Formats: sequence, C-alpha cells, structure tokens
Amino acid sequence: MEEKFGSYIILQEFGDGGGGGDVWLAENEKDKGKKIEEKTMYVVKTLKKDFDETEGKCLNKEIKILNKLGEKNFIPKVYEYRKFNENDINKNYKEKPYYVMDLYSKGSLFYYASSKLLSESKHCKLLFKKIIEAFKYLHQEKHISHLDIKAENILFDKNFEPIIIDFGSAEEFTDPDKEIDLGSKLITKEYACPKLLKGKKYIPVKADIFSLGVLLFKLVTGGFGLWDILKNKPYEYLYTLIKENDIEGYWDALKKYYDSLPNERYKINLDFSDEFKELYIKMVAYEPLARPSLDDVLSDPWLKEINDIFENKEEKEKLEEEYKKEFSNLCEIIKKNDKEILLAEKIVNAGIITKSPGKKEKGLFEDMSIRPKKIPKDRMLINHYVKIEGYLYYENQIDFMNNLEKKIFYELGGACERLEENLKFKVDFGKNEENGITEMIIELFEYEDGGYLIEFLRTKGNIPDYYHYFKEIKELIKKVCFK
Repeated sequence: MEEKFGSYIILQEFGDGGGGGDVWLAENEKDKGKKIEEKTMYVVKTLKKDFDETEGKCLNKEIKILNKLGEKNFIPKVYEYRKFNENDINKNYKEKPYYVMDLYSKGSLFYYASSKLLSESKHCKLLFKKIIEAFKYLHQEKHISHLDIKAENILFDKNFEPIIIDFGSAEEFTDPDKEIDLGSKLITKEYACPKLLKGKKYIPVKADIFSLGVLLFKLVTGGFGLWDILKNKPYEYLYTLIKENDIEGYWDALKKYYDSLPNERYKINLDFSDEFKELYIKMVAYEPLARPSLDDVLSDPWLKEINDIFENKEEKEKLEEEYKKEFSNLCEIIKKNDKEILLAEKIVNAGIITKSPGKKEKGLFEDMSIRPKKIPKDRMLINHYVKIEGYLYYENQIDFMNNLEKKIFYELGGACERLEENLKFKVDFGKNEENGITEMIIELFEYEDGGYLIEFLRTKGNIPDYYHYFKEIKELIKKVCFK
C-alpha cells in the first residue's frame, strides 16, 4: 500500500528537516502513471515518528509563518498541510502533521559557496542583494525574523533564484528593537551572534543581520571568519579583536589562522576589497545596535556596482541573464569537480524505485548506472552517494567488515561500530579532538548490474570534517573491498 500525505504520494525520504522533522520526495496523486519528465516533484516535511509537543508546535508555527508570508518568489508555497493537534499528543497518529512545498532542483547555496568560486563577482553580489531584499521583506513587511540563516537554508529554483526555507526557529515581533529570550530555540552555532550563543536576550532583527554577515563571508570565501573549524567552536580571540575595534589585528589574525591549517581543503583566499571587509565587519559588530539596517546593507558601497546597473532597465535584464548563465555554469563545474556532492540530484531526476508489500513495482529509474536494487525509505538522498564496481560474495562480507573497522581505527582514528543491518556502520571521530566531532553512517547497497552504491550520512559534526572523512573512507572501502 502506497504511503500518502493528503494528495501526495511518498516516493523516497529526501533529508532531515531539522527540529525533529523528516523531508520526503513526493508526487501529486494526479500525476501517478505519468512519465518522469511530465511529473512535478514536491517535498513533504513531516514530524519524526517519536515527535513531542514542542516539535509539533514548532511545525505549526512554521506552517503559520509560511502562510502569512504569502506567495513571494523567495518563499516556498505551502500546497497542503495537516497541523499538529496538542490534544492528540498521546495518541497513535495515523497521519503525522506535515506540509507540502515544491522541490527546488538546483540544490542549496551551501554547495555553491563551498566551491570557493563565487568570490566578489557580479553574480555573487547580485545573489547577496536578492537575499538581503528577501529578508528585508520578512523584517519590514511581515515583522518576522528567521533566526536560523545559513547557506543550507537557502535553496535555488530552476532559474537560480534564492528560496528561504526552514522557519522552525523564526519569531514574529512587534518592536524591532526589543530584546527577547532564546527559550528552547534550535540555532546553527557557526552563524549565531554572541548573545544567541550564550543564551542571553537578543534583538531578533539584529541577530539575523549578524547571520547574514557570516553568510556574506561564506559566499565570498567559502569559509568562516569567526569559527574555529578544526575545534568546531567559536574562535573567541578573533571576535575579541572585533569587539575591541582592532580591525587590522582581526584580519592579520584571521590570515595567520588560515595559513596554519594543516590541509589545503580548509584554506581560503583572503584577498578582498576594502568595501567587502568594511561591510562584513559592520554586519558582525559585537554591539547589536551597531549593526546596519538591511536598507543600509542594500545601499552599501560593496553593492554600488549592482545598484548602478539596476538604474538602467536594459542593463538590469542583461545582468539577470548573465546571473542565470553564471550559476548554471557553476553548477556544472561543481558536478564535474566533485561528482559525489550532487549525485543525489541525478538520482532524484532519474526517479525512485517504489515497493509495495509483496510486490516490487517497476519504479521510475531509467538510467541503470544509478539504479541500485533498493534504496530503503529510511535513507536520505541529500547525502553523499558514490558507486563502486565489484562484487562481495556473502562469505567475504564478514572479512570486509572486520578489515574496514580496523582500517578506519588505525588510519583515521575513528571508532567504527557495526550495526545490525547488513553492510552498515556507524563511525565516530569524537575522540579525535584535532578534527572536531564528526559522526556518520555508512551503508552499502547492491546494484542490479553489479557493484555497490555507498551512502555516507553525516549525523553530527562540522561539515569540512565530514567531507574529509567521506573521501578518506571512500578510498579505504575501495582498498578493503574491491582490489
């Protein structure tokens, strides 16, 4: 029996929605039976099986806010939803609370920023202008602060227009200058202002502006300017320099920090324009009221080039076309340079195998090169997948698992725990203090035509470490399993 939420048929789990939520890839029941190219794909966000009242209220708030924001091109449209009913918290739900929005096929801003290819280009500045204008609408028109701004929470539609998602931590406000309490809010520490990190009262609008400053640095450099990426914690000394207005000392210390990092994958280019440096420092100022308004950001000298172009209608239209072309090219470069990152997009576009009880359906896969025997519904497609050729006979699987555990321990310093499911491992690098705390799940799925699809699921830890370990473990699996 197919799994449904309202009018939408679940095809495959698609990711972690944060705050106790799951995200599913789905199709509208009216599209069932159509060819893949004729279908419109959707995303269904639900609560997890063991959700509690707090998570239920959080989803209700997100639905309320999305509906309040209206139909803007940078806000996901909610097609259907079922709210959490707090009177039913102890009952066994037949249908979990959920809402449905579009699938945004070009991925999250995280991949593009992490490529370190945006720099201070015109299309980077135009993107930042679009993002700031979107948050200006949230703040000034709808009196809503997001409070979990990060590259992962900005998606791209087919035209590479930014879409803001994940309003589970958002707050409505009446006074933009009034401080509020943190409460039990979930935050992303790399992007959080000092008061949020310390659990103190904060001004929501100014907290968003701080996070947008961190996002600006991420866009231009691919890295962070206030976060110790190796120890996975705030770099207090760097922020003390900003607090004491020793800006020259800050940039010198930041350069020394990045020069000292042990691996090239962490390094970033710190050769910026003065206009960029000044805007960034203003946005991450220690005192909240010293941070600029979003109107100030939009009129900042760093965006003058774009603002001047916008004065001329023809030039503006030309820039918009160049923007789409540049991001389309960047998307292809990312796929070419790091195929594992966006292999998930290829899987999604090809379609998903579905399976009814006692009956295996044909599914939607056409490309056999990415068709495993199964991808269970409790897996996430937004994580890394990589295909390895070869075959493991059953009697060799125990040896393979034993050898992989030893290799991960002795070569990478990770504790590898074999899980009950076949060819599934949990790896924990938590004891490796130099590389932060990283935990991941590894699982192998057998292909119809031979070989294995390996899934790497990051569950804890900072993202640079995850990519490092992903690549290292992939090579170990090749050595251990397929010689």
